[in-house]
Amino acid sequence: MKKKTAVAAVTVLLVCIAVYLNWSYQRDAFDGMEPVDGSILEGESVVNLGDSVLVNGSVADAATQEALAEYFTSARLARQQARDAAIAILENTLMSADAAETGKAEASAAVQEIARNSIKEGNIEGIVLSKGYTNCLAYIGDGGLTVIVTSKTGNISALDTAKITDIAISETGLSSDKIRIVEATPEKD
Repeated sequence: MKKKTAVAAVTVLLVCIAVYLNWSYQRDAFDGMEPVDGSILEGESVVNLGDSVLVNGSVADAATQEALAEYFTSARLARQQARDAAIAILENTLMSADAAETGKAEASAAVQEIARNSIKEGNIEGIVLSKGYTNCLAYIGDGGLTVIVTSKTGNISALDTAKITDIAISETGLSSDKIRIVEATPEKD
């Protein structure tokens, strides 16, 4: 009985580590990005939907476009690596002969939740891109959704925010206060 309790405790610890790694990678992906209101995004301070303000400027030059494309590529890679690490830990629990049934059930539920979130994020990204936006990245976590987006004009308007929020609500069922729209802009020197 002690062995099953120990295995269950280790399983819960591993799930917690996997969740922390996923959260950490997602948080790091936002460093240096600017939300729609133009203030620097650091830590947990993100602009909520109701707080958006138009941003002046253009994202026309090639160097800027390249920097933004590089950001989206590295952010997608970091998101996938975090998920892969979390799933690997959870799969080890599922395959363990010593793991308690409750630990296996929790690991299975966590894997299913990661898969559901991944599908929702992909759906949001695909729909946003189909509306003519240049690039999009969606993160579901901590009971909310963050959508990072660029447009052809380089500005995300109130109408753009409303369109993206509507897409996010229809795909996730989250309320608008749980959805953050962030305009990806290059770091300013």
